[in-house]
Amino acid sequence: MPETTTKTVKVPDSRAEKWDEYVQENPEVDSISHLIRLAVQREIDNDRPSAQPVADPTEDTSSGEILTAVQGIQTAVSDLEERMSALEEVEKAEASYDLQKAIYAVLPEDPDCVIDDEIPGPENVEEADPITAREIAQLLGADYPEVEGTIDGMVEATAEVQRSDVNHDGRYYWKRGAGQ
Repeated sequence: MPETTTKTVKVPDSRAEKWDEYVQENPEVDSISHLIRLAVQREIDNDRPSAQPVADPTEDTSSGEILTAVQGIQTAVSDLEERMSALEEVEKAEASYDLQKAIYAVLPEDPDCVIDDEIPGPENVEEADPITAREIAQLLGADYPEVEGTIDGMVEATAEVQRSDVNHDGRYYWKRGAGQ
């Protein structure tokens, strides 16, 4: 008698019941073991280059678990993206504040010849000593449009930073003096 090896196969109860029914309804199959041997031999005899995996009903459960895990990961990634955006906004605000402080530090104080926030005409501008946004950008090594936007925002937001009246050209800036 040839040597034999016993292989145990675990399957869900529903599948085992289907196999039992098949064995009872088909006289050419003697037992579940015989059915399994026939199926395995048929698979081997088909000699397919790539075997198609047999669907496992337990995959439905694990697929649901995988889907839940993926959704959890997507939620976590979304939360991280929101946090990163918030941190970037804080960083931009801090950079803007730093630029405002640097601009304020280089602004000259009220020129003596300023009357009612109006710089004297171009012939007397040297004695007034105001500064342009372009000059500030050069002094700070900063981007001119960013400096111009920031200093214009400072003019609008506070009375501490002044801009020449549009009658002159609106390009010169200074800060209110300590005595004012």
